Amino acid sequence: MPRARRNVRPWGRLVVWAVALVTLWVLPAVITAPAYVLGCRLLQGDLREMADAAVQIFPQALGIEWMPVVVALVIGVVGTSARMLPSRGTRDRTMMRMAPNSFRFAMPKAVRITGRSSSITNSFVNGIVPIIKPSDVEIDEALEVLGMSDVVVCSYCGDDATEWDHLRPLVQHQRPTGYIHEIHNLVPACGKCNQSKGNKHWREWMFGSARLSPKSRNVPDIEARAAVLERYERWTRPTKVNFAALVGEELWEEHWSNHRALLKQMKAAEEVVERIRERIASEVKDAVEPPLIGVPNQLI
Repeated sequence: MPRARRNVRPWGRLVVWAVALVTLWVLPAVITAPAYVLGCRLLQGDLREMADAAVQIFPQALGIEWMPVVVALVIGVVGTSARMLPSRGTRDRTMMRMAPNSFRFAMPKAVRITGRSSSITNSFVNGIVPIIKPSDVEIDEALEVLGMSDVVVCSYCGDDATEWDHLRPLVQHQRPTGYIHEIHNLVPACGKCNQSKGNKHWREWMFGSARLSPKSRNVPDIEARAAVLERYERWTRPTKVNFAALVGEELWEEHWSNHRALLKQMKAAEEVVERIRERIASEVKDAVEPPLIGVPNQLI
């Protein structure tokens, strides 16, 4: 069923505007003339005199009540001008037509099962890392050291902060570093920097060529921000746990044995997926195998 048009046609808007203009001009005079006559004691009881007086007052009232007309005129001109401007959606569609080389389509990429091994490893580490909730005083002190008592921004690039990132990574070489979730190892960050940094050391990443790193984005005050982070590192010593010694070698080995078994299953599953993909590609007309995300031998 076609959708009803909600927009009024231009001539319809003009008629509505004209009626509103006349109403704002005439209606006060229509009210003023009878009100004056009814309030005049000298004319009470003489209907003819009252009518004559009302007729005389009406044009005078029309001349006095000009302010609503001016207001209506200004509103009408502004509203009509605004309606003539293209909407955001219209502008976007116009720009797309004007820019033939703009983005129109991107082929989805196939994902390797083994390409998710880092997420599995992070889960095995984050699942055992303790969380120490900071007090309001500790949060205030941390922000003061970072120079963010008034406005909290990304410690790495200065954009709006959306989360807190681990300054020192929790995972390296598929094993926990010993650092935990606590205010002494957390700094405000934006999503771009947090995702780009990953498990890298903050200084190596900030001044490296990784995609979306502060250096690659030409953040102008990168040296000053690095100096603040160094001061934050010296602020207090973060907690570092020796998990293997704490839980015992037997339980620790069982945990990572589960990790190795899961990654081995993922590798076997990837080999089955490869065979399925080849068989489907041979049967589906014009099928093109897209580039894969993930390193095939990263589990070896």
